[in-house]
Amino acid sequence: MTLEMAVLHKEELVRAKARIVHDPRFRWYHGAYPAFDDKLESSTWSALEMVSIKRLREPDPIWKTEKLLGWLYADFSRSHGCVSSLAFARFDPKPSMEWSRDMARFMRLLFVHYGQHAVRWFVIVGSPHEGPYDRLVKLLGGTIYGRTTGGAVLADGTRHDTKLYEVLAANLNRHALDRLAGEGHGHTALGARDVRPKQRQATRGVGHDRHGSDNQAQAQQIRGANAPVDSVLMIEGMER
Repeated sequence: MTLEMAVLHKEELVRAKARIVHDPRFRWYHGAYPAFDDKLESSTWSALEMVSIKRLREPDPIWKTEKLLGWLYADFSRSHGCVSSLAFARFDPKPSMEWSRDMARFMRLLFVHYGQHAVRWFVIVGSPHEGPYDRLVKLLGGTIYGRTTGGAVLADGTRHDTKLYEVLAANLNRHALDRLAGEGHGHTALGARDVRPKQRQATRGVGHDRHGSDNQAQAQQIRGANAPVDSVLMIEGMER
C-alpha cells in the first residue's frame, strides 16, 4: 500500500467518485450533494489531496496492476498554521488494513511534513462514525471542542448537528499515531486493534460524514470521509 498525489490517478479517482453517487453507504459522506468533478488541487498551498493505492500481485480486469482504495483530503489554513477540514473516502467496500494505515500516515504527514499547529474536522451527529471519531480523537490526545446546531444538510433535506474535533501538535500522541500507521512495536493499523493491549472492541461505520471547520461546513456542504477501523474506529465515508 502507498500514498500518492491524487493528480497521478485523476481519471481513476473521478470514476470512483462517480460510482458512489447513489451508494447508500456514502449518505453521510456526500452531505447535501455529491461532488465528482475533475478539478484536483494543483499545489499543496491550500490543500493536500492524495489517494491510497494497493499494488496487485495479479492483474485485475478493472484496476489492472493497481487498485485505488480511497481518497484523502485536507484543507490548510496557512494564516493560522492549521488544517481546517479533513475528508476521506474509501471506495473499496471491504474493510482494509492498508487503507487504515494510509489514513494514519496521511494525518502524520499533516503534523510532521507540513508542520501544522492543529488538525480540525467535524462529524455529523448521529452518523455511524461519531463514536469511532470520539475514540480516535481521545487516542491521539485531541478534544471535542464544540458543536453546531443544524450545521449539516443531507441529500434528503434532513438537517443535523455537527461535532467539532481538534488535535494539537503539542498534545499529539505520536506513539499511538505511529502504531496506527503500522509502525513501531506491535504495529496497529487504524482499525486493526486498539493500542491498549487486550482491549478490542470492534465498531463499524458505513458512509462516513465529511469533516471540516464549522464555517466551511455550510459552504462546502460537507465532503466525506471513509475509513475502515476495527477497535479505534471503523469508518467508511467521513464527513468534512
